[in-house]
Amino acid sequence: MKKIYLTIALLFSINTLALNLEEVPSDYCNNEYAVCKEPTIKIVNSYFTGSAPLVLSDQALFVGSCYMVGEGYNPEQEQYAYIYFRRQSSQFGFYGSFAFMFSENPYQNMTVAEASEKNPEVSTMLIAENSKNWNVMANENPPIEYFFRQSPDQSLSMIGFWGSGPTINCKLYKK
Repeated sequence: MKKIYLTIALLFSINTLALNLEEVPSDYCNNEYAVCKEPTIKIVNSYFTGSAPLVLSDQALFVGSCYMVGEGYNPEQEQYAYIYFRRQSSQFGFYGSFAFMFSENPYQNMTVAEASEKNPEVSTMLIAENSKNWNVMANENPPIEYFFRQSPDQSLSMIGFWGSGPTINCKLYKK
């Protein structure tokens, strides 16, 4: 299969309404909203039993597996991501990329220094911290919104909404 890199800032070009969710819907995997399979169910369960991520130092890199939920996607096909956070004044900038249709994780050996080098610019996507989760809203078209919670094993569960279309669910581990 053709290898595809999908950068967060350039996902799709269809028109949809802004999401502005305050939280992942508790009935996310109810088969009316999203038809979840085992990998996504585990990530969603981990998300809902997690807590708001701990405050980071100046930067952090998380790498892991993702699963797409939506029409035209195999919800059991493992995809990959890296998410990089860097302090920008009083907030954290959000960076990252997804890799689809790879046989192994191309980000597995990425270091914090490499992530910093790949993302030298100031991010326009900033983390909003609250007592339940971290959230980032990308004012793209369609709008993109990501939610993060941290599990006791220090991994991050990420649930991302790409407009009214597909969602992406990731389990990410700190590097």
